Amino acid sequence: MLDSYLGAMVGLALGDAIGELKQHNESLPLDAILKRKLAYTDDTALALGLLKAILVDDNLTYQLVGDHFLEAINAEPDRGYGGEQLVYYLAEQQGLDYLTARDKVDQAFNHGAGSSGDGAVMRITPLALYYAHDDRLDNSLRIACSIDHNSLAAYDSCALACKVVKDALDGLDLPKEAYLQGLIVSCASQEMALSLERVLEVARDGLDCRSVDRLLGNVNRSVVASTSAFPYALFCYLMADGDFEKCLGLCLETQGDCDTIAAIGCSFCGARRGLSGIPSSYYAGLENLSSLLEGSKALYLKRTLACQAGMDLP
Repeated sequence: MLDSYLGAMVGLALGDAIGELKQHNESLPLDAILKRKLAYTDDTALALGLLKAILVDDNLTYQLVGDHFLEAINAEPDRGYGGEQLVYYLAEQQGLDYLTARDKVDQAFNHGAGSSGDGAVMRITPLALYYAHDDRLDNSLRIACSIDHNSLAAYDSCALACKVVKDALDGLDLPKEAYLQGLIVSCASQEMALSLERVLEVARDGLDCRSVDRLLGNVNRSVVASTSAFPYALFCYLMADGDFEKCLGLCLETQGDCDTIAAIGCSFCGARRGLSGIPSSYYAGLENLSSLLEGSKALYLKRTLACQAGMDLP
């Protein structure tokens, strides 16, 4: 299980860093990318912030999560943060609680509809690992998602990602069509269900990843919707049968938010195959690798100690 924790977090950061380079250098081949220093973006920085919050107290609150996200943003403001940073800056500058700040930003930019961007699902991996077999999962992921992404589509992306990670940890191996049908049934939003139905159609018809990319609306790098990023990452993961190199290659073919899609898809592969399933040459140049490994080990140890304390977990 430790191998899966390590693999999921390194996979996330690696997909993020490689995807970021590919996003801005589309003609750059993977072997050339791997020779560079691999610096991750806000996807990994916020995932680490969430991981640190869980280590402090696994009974998550909006205040705890928000404080750790704000700390990450203030420490490294050049990581490429999206619109979610406005929530934390507003809360800090006006002394607001995070949900009040969220609602003010949401009203100004989304007319109160809630953000359905992919900025919540990109960071959910540590939560998915820790609460995979914990009855606090739903409440915890609602906090981690809705603190700045208050929409059903964003919630769906996080909830479904947590299920994929849990199934990967459990070694669940279902036919692709049956697996997708199960996810569609569990969707809370019609938008996500429709996106996954498109993925199912492509899987049935045997079309390539470029086809599903277009069907999901990944037409340029500014597309950051959870309903296009998560389904495409899931498609790549399923088509690769958990093979990290293949999944990464498929993720890099997207015309959408490449770093986030690769972060999501590669974190799934890492959870399923473990760090031992990722070629060491891929992550040799990954930024802050030791911190990622230490954080993952600490998360696993905290989970193990919680189990030993008598919680109803496998």
